Amino acid sequence: MRRLLGLALALGIVSGGCVHSTGLVDPDDKLEPRSAYLYGRFGVDAQDKALAFGAHESIEFAFKCQDHSAFTIRFSNDTDLQVIQIRPSRCEFVQVVYTNADGLAMRRIPMEPGSLRNGLFLPGRAYYLGDFYGKASFRSTPIPFGARMHWRWGITDVQDNYELTTAAMRRNYWSLSRLPTENRMLGD
Repeated sequence: MRRLLGLALALGIVSGGCVHSTGLVDPDDKLEPRSAYLYGRFGVDAQDKALAFGAHESIEFAFKCQDHSAFTIRFSNDTDLQVIQIRPSRCEFVQVVYTNADGLAMRRIPMEPGSLRNGLFLPGRAYYLGDFYGKASFRSTPIPFGARMHWRWGITDVQDNYELTTAAMRRNYWSLSRLPTENRMLGD
């Protein structure tokens, strides 16, 4: 966990390209028994950008799987409890991605292999990944003939609240409430 925090507290800019976040499961969505579900709290203290329809700088956790699928979990500034649906597979937590308000990857920090304990996600189960909170900000300073832009990101808190977050997931996502759950805290 300290390794994750240490890597993720880095600041700066490195260009990288767009990041496509995995869609969230809505509380009313029906259970798909052939899918696996991942959940946890992924919150970020970041301001929505004016005229950007709720867009904000963020942090994302990126995963790659043996079945050649990939997915990301995007930190939200309004809903921290998140559930995502994935195809069952063996997956690895590969990087932390810092994005601007447009979803462009501004910095990527690779994770060491093994940052995800037992990455086999089986169908009909829900896996807790942890409770993560971060901060993201953007500042623009006028300079002659343009502006100097500065982004800042960091993970500020990491907690293993398996019991509390699982209880909240079961209350809010009634169709998933009977799924067996397992603690797969990232970075342990």
